Amino acid sequence: MQSYVMCPKKWLKDEDVLECMSCGLGFSFLRRRHHCRNCCGIFCNECSSNKIALLSLKLSTPQRVCDACHSQLKAVNEATASPKSPQSEPDMEELSINFVIAKPAS
Repeated sequence: MQSYVMCPKKWLKDEDVLECMSCGLGFSFLRRRHHCRNCCGIFCNECSSNKIALLSLKLSTPQRVCDACHSQLKAVNEATASPKSPQSEPDMEELSINFVIAKPAS
């Protein structure tokens, strides 16, 4: 099970992440890096092609997010928008992905 937290203040450096944090495919001239605006992980286009409003950050303009964050945020946004929902803001503990980043051995 993944745990969810908001994006750290400092994004990961592109050079520190050699492969997509979701599918594991290596980055190249053709497979570019993209930052998820929610968890700040680095993903390929195929794993981060969704956009969604980040209501918790008061960003109503859709932002690029990874597939995992998109699924979670979509559910939270729908629940928050529902008039039946007593919860007015998303539970931030459920909204971010913890990643383990390992630099390759030299």
